[in-house]
Amino acid sequence: MAQRYQNGHLRVAKRKCGPDVWEFLWREPGPDGRQRQRTLTVGNVNKLPTHREAMNQIHMLRMNINREVQIAPLATFQALVDHYCQTELLAENKTDKTRKTYRVYLTKWIVPKWGSAYLHLIKPVAVEQWLRSLEELSDGSKAKIRNIMSAVFSHALRFEIADKNPITPVRQSAKRARIPVILDAAELRRLFDELGLRERAMIVLEALTGIRRSELMGLKWRDVDFMGGRIEITRSVVDQVVGKCKTEASKKPVVIDEHTSHRR
Repeated sequence: MAQRYQNGHLRVAKRKCGPDVWEFLWREPGPDGRQRQRTLTVGNVNKLPTHREAMNQIHMLRMNINREVQIAPLATFQALVDHYCQTELLAENKTDKTRKTYRVYLTKWIVPKWGSAYLHLIKPVAVEQWLRSLEELSDGSKAKIRNIMSAVFSHALRFEIADKNPITPVRQSAKRARIPVILDAAELRRLFDELGLRERAMIVLEALTGIRRSELMGLKWRDVDFMGGRIEITRSVVDQVVGKCKTEASKKPVVIDEHTSHRR
């Protein structure tokens, strides 16, 4: 039997404390197949003074409740994050470092702000304004937050929990606020005088090959082919955990010239 088309009902609900709010009511089948009424608080009447403005807020929800295959209209960002952490974040292509980093950003910044928000009410401009308010964070960290939120919403699209990614149009620069300090040759030589043989070799490799610090920490003598003039990158060490390289491209051998291989 075809589902009856619903327009839903929007009403103003009185509150004893604080401003009155708009509520949207509709019906949907429960686990037992019986229709049950659902209610969603859309926003307070101070921010949405007209019926039209309130209806615009729930446009996607009204479309969704009449689909044959429904996207969860009342899913909160917290519920989406829980689903993401239980599935996507545990995938084999995620390193322990990536999992740890994502959980820190989600727990410390993202979920406290957006956890209770319904997915369809998270808007690009609001996210941009919030990112700008995080004055204690660098632009790089803000860009990381933006990218993690986008990854979580992309996950929602794959699992049909949401039908759009509101983070896609969010603009956030990752440009460094300060120019990094680059040592010149004289400064490197002074640094070498203070280092042991092993640490000196590490600095030379880092400066002349550009490999990642995690890959440098994972090197063993058998990875270095002095005759062939190359280094095999096969592992990385992050937070004292030995793991795979960050990308497939990282596994390509690194060429070392004669000067580097004979450096003392």
